[in-house]
Amino acid sequence: MPFLKVFIEFFWLVFIVCRIFLYFQANRNWLSLSALILIIVLYLAEVPGFLMGTPRGILIYHYALLGAGLLLTFESEIQAALVKYQKRNPEKRFFEKNGPLDEIVKACVTLASTKTGALMAIRRNNDLLPFIEKSVVIDARIRHELLLTIFMPPTYLHDGGVILSYERIISCSAIFPLTQSVQMKKKMGTRHRAAIGMSEETDALCLVVSEETGTISITDRGKLYYDLKPEELRPAIEQALRFKKIKAHAAGQPDQAAVGGLKRSTAG
Repeated sequence: MPFLKVFIEFFWLVFIVCRIFLYFQANRNWLSLSALILIIVLYLAEVPGFLMGTPRGILIYHYALLGAGLLLTFESEIQAALVKYQKRNPEKRFFEKNGPLDEIVKACVTLASTKTGALMAIRRNNDLLPFIEKSVVIDARIRHELLLTIFMPPTYLHDGGVILSYERIISCSAIFPLTQSVQMKKKMGTRHRAAIGMSEETDALCLVVSEETGTISITDRGKLYYDLKPEELRPAIEQALRFKKIKAHAAGQPDQAAVGGLKRSTAG
C-alpha cells in the first residue's frame, strides 16, 4: 500500500528529528529551526517526484508542511513533553560515566585527602521532607566543586548534612537523627552516628568523610560500611543503590555480596 509506506516513512523521519530535538534543546529556538529543517529535508528527499507531479511526492511534501505546522503551533507543549521524557529515568543518568555519581565520588575522595568532614544522604523512595524543610534548600546540579565548597570550613553551611537526589543537590545544613545504638555511641563520632541514624529511619544511602582520619564510609539500612578505599567507593554506592530492586532480601538485611565484601560494622 503506497499510502501506508509513505505514512511509515514520514513518522520514521519525524522520530529521527525528535531525537535531534532532545540533543539540541538548549537552543531557545531549536524547535522552530528544526521545523524548517524538517520541511527542507523532506522536500529535498522527494523533490524529483514532486517536480514530476507524482502523487507520492506531492503527498510527502504536504505531510512535511503539516508536520512542521504542528511543530510550530504546539512548540511549547512539545518541548515540555520532550523534557519530561528526558527526565523519566534519572537513575540511569546518575550511574553514567562522568555523571552525578562520579561527581559525588570525586568530592568524597578530595575531602578525604584533606581530612575535611562531610555527611551526605542520597534520597531513594522516602522524600526526606521533614529534614529538607529544616535545612537550607539549594536545588542545584550535582557538581563536586559545589560539594567541596559546602563542606569547606569556615563556610556557614559546612555543618550538618547534604541531601541529594539522583539529579540535584537538594539542600545542605540538614540535621540527621543520631542512632541510639550504645555500641555506636562508644565507637563513632557524631557524623557517623548521624549517617547510621538517617539510614535507620529512612531508606537514604548516607556517605561520611571523617575529619579525624580521612576515612570514607557509607551507611545503608542501619549498617555501616567503614573505611572504603577510593576505588571501592563507586562500586559500593552503585551496588547499594541498585540493591533496593532485589525483592528477595528483606529491608534491613543487606546482601553481603552486594557491597563486594567490604569491611562492615553492625549498628546496634
